[in-house]
Amino acid sequence: MKADGSFVIGEYDLLEEISSDLVQACGGRGVILQDGQPYDISYTEGGDDLGVNVHPRTAVGFRENGDLLIVVADGRQSGYSVGMNLVDLAQVFKSLGAVSALNLDGGGSSTFVTKNADGSLSVKNKTSNSGGALRAVGDCLILTAA
Repeated sequence: MKADGSFVIGEYDLLEEISSDLVQACGGRGVILQDGQPYDISYTEGGDDLGVNVHPRTAVGFRENGDLLIVVADGRQSGYSVGMNLVDLAQVFKSLGAVSALNLDGGGSSTFVTKNADGSLSVKNKTSNSGGALRAVGDCLILTAA
């Protein structure tokens, strides 16, 4: 997020350009939607088929008016959800009216948790980890009321 409250999703060269104006930032594994259109999301060079294969996914995007969109897709669970590739994920954001979107993490790290009125936490998706266990991860995206 920039100092003026606007959100930006882009490649590393954009980070260098606007770094002095950033208030908050997070990284991900690839821009998937830019200017309302799917971005170069195949990631197949060097044998990396991350963008082609289906996996659980977590991504963020923004509408032109600044609305934040978060998508968490379950996967690796036959009969329930196989996951999404990045092309499908970009199409979901496009259908939600996003103008930009960034793939964050995936696999067992794709977990959506909310805080209940009584302060307890609830997992809102069905994680791909064994038995639905939560995976210990080194990073997370936390949203709070302003």
